[in-house]
Parts: sequence; C-alpha cells; structure tokens
Amino acid sequence: SAVLIQHAALLKLYYAAQDAYVAAPFAGKLVVLSSGEWALPHGVRERLPSQSQVEIVDIPGYHLDMFEGPQLVALMDQIEGLMAQVDMQIASDSTAAIAG
Repeated sequence: SAVLIQHAALLKLYYAAQDAYVAAPFAGKLVVLSSGEWALPHGVRERLPSQSQVEIVDIPGYHLDMFEGPQLVALMDQIEGLMAQVDMQIASDSTAAIAG
C-alpha cells in the first residue's frame, strides 16, 4: 500500500542519515520530539541535569503516524515554536555582536 511505501522510504532515509552521522561536540540545545508510542524510559527526564541542553517535547500519537492528521498539526506547531525561538536567539546574538 502507499502507506507502507512511505514508511519504507522514511526508514531508508533514517538509515542513510544514521550511516552518515559523525559524532562531534555540539554546543547547542538538543530537542527530542517523542511520540507516545516511543516514550522515553521512565526516569530519563528526571535524570537530566537542571541546566540540561536537552528539551523533550511530547507529540501525541504513534511514531509511524506522526506525519498524518492531527499528529502532523501538533508536530508542525512544535517545530514552528522551536524555529521562532531560534530566530529570536539569532536576532539577540546579532544585536549583541553589533553592540560590541
């Protein structure tokens, strides 16, 4: 079916990205979008340091349907909010660099 073909294509992209990944230090903030089905194991959130650069965002639904219907709307809302935060940080950094 078309859904299975989409899922297979997504998995192919995922494995290609995983194969191309090169570990390196990262000074930014990491945002993990987590579906209800793939919820992080109990206690993971509580063990993150209070000053952690990791934010976990829950998206309703299951892993494979995050790109469909209401789950897609929730996912896009979260991404839009995160992108707005990035835009504000860039603007703030630019202003600080100009000021001196």
